[in-house]
Formats: sequence, C-alpha cells, structure tokens
Amino acid sequence: MKKKEQTTPIDPLVPPPSKKSALLPLVGLLFACALIVLAIFLCRYGVRHLYRENPAFLLSRIEVLTSNEQMRVKTEECLHKLQIQEGLTNLTGIDLRAVRNELCKNPRVANVELQRIFPGTLRVTVKPRVPVAILRFPPESGRGELKVDQEGYVLPQDLPGVTAVLPRITGLTKPENFVEGQKTEDVGVLAFLEFLKKSALRPDGAVYEVFIARLDTENEKMTLYLEANGPFKQSARIVMPTSDISTHLDRIGVIVELKRNRNQTISYVNATYNNIPVRP
Repeated sequence: MKKKEQTTPIDPLVPPPSKKSALLPLVGLLFACALIVLAIFLCRYGVRHLYRENPAFLLSRIEVLTSNEQMRVKTEECLHKLQIQEGLTNLTGIDLRAVRNELCKNPRVANVELQRIFPGTLRVTVKPRVPVAILRFPPESGRGELKVDQEGYVLPQDLPGVTAVLPRITGLTKPENFVEGQKTEDVGVLAFLEFLKKSALRPDGAVYEVFIARLDTENEKMTLYLEANGPFKQSARIVMPTSDISTHLDRIGVIVELKRNRNQTISYVNATYNNIPVRP
C-alpha cells in the first residue's frame, strides 16, 4: 500500500507578493523628493522675483546721516563705488553686511548702521571717530603728526577737528608702530587717553586742561603741561606714573582742593613720590 504524500495547503485569502507592491515605497519616496525640489524652486523663484528683484523696491533715496560733512562725501563715494545708486539698485538686493564692512575700512569711521526703509529708502548712519589728541613725532622720523581718538585708534592728520585746542603727545619713541586705522598699543599714549577720560568724569576735571603731554616710556611716567585754570598757573606741570591713573588722580585731587580752598596756586605736582612735592 502506497503512502499518501503530504502537501502544504495554500491559503487562498493571502495572494503572493507582486513586483508592483514592492515598487510602491520607492515611487512614494521619489514623488516626495520631487515635491521638495519643486517647493525649493518655487521659494527661490518667489524670493528672487517678488523680493530681491521686485521693481516696487527700486532704490529711490539714499539718506546719509553723519555729523561730519567730509564723512558724508566719503560715504557717498563708497556707495557709488559699490554700484548702489538711486534709480538703478534694488533696495532688497543690497548686502547690508558687505556694505557696512566696506565703509568701516575707512580709518575715520567709528561705526556704521544701515537700515532699509520700504519701499525704496536706504538709510546710512555714520559715526565718525573724534580726535582727542595729536601725536607729534620727532622731526627726524619724517612722520609729522597724526591724531588719535579716545579709544586709541590712529587717525589721519587731515581728519576734521579743532586742532588748536587738542593736546599734543610728545616723546613717542617708536613712530613706526602707529598705523592709520589701527589701535595703538603704546602704553604711554593709552595712559594719557585714560587720564583724559578719567579726569573729565571728576568734579574738578575742568582744571586739568592739558596742552602738552610728554611721555617718558622708559621710566613709566608722563609730564602734563596745563593751561592756567583753577589753582594751576600757566604751564603748570603734573608728573605722574602711566599706571593706576584713577588712584593718582585722587591723590592730586586732594591737593587741588586744598590749594583752591586756600586761594593758593600750583606750578608743579609730582605724583611719582609717596609724599607728593608741590610748588606754588
């Protein structure tokens, strides 16, 4: 008697997988990618034609705000060089960061702010550097004179300013280290600038009207020659260290107040000593 062969029954409710069903995920992925690419294209097209190149935002006015007429002219020249012109440039197509960086290359500029005012105005606010002292180099250096602002940035001599009333800094030993547009690291110059800043904040600051600051870098001190003001006589001298300016100003301030209350004069003060010598 032959044995019957056992066969596995096939479930008629579950059809075998087809090639079409296997391709469905791939087709869906490709379709999604196509939609993403289309969306990116439409966004870039919209930004370009509806914003960056929209004729409604054509530049109709350039406002240059600054307190310095020379800076106004220089700024307008720079914008023209960058091909930013009224009636020709689209306001939304201007790279404000690049324009600001270019304007700040001018050593006369302290800061620049740019603002789009729709539909067609570009506002440029330029803050010029303000000189507070004149750097006078030795005649043999051939450098002549430069200016310096409160932060220590070296400025061109032709920068507008009331040159006659600015104090002159002498005793500069390394003229080659002073570069236009760069901040000086000269200890003596920075000390004098700190003196100007600190003294201006003091109640008695008006009496420290310096017309010459002679630096002695080797001995870390400076000699200040003053205009006649308060108890100080004309060309009165203050000798003080180039470090810890606030402390030495406090020490000198005690003497100034004492002499002023007694209606006495001062022609010489030397704050490099513990017991400050004073001459009437």
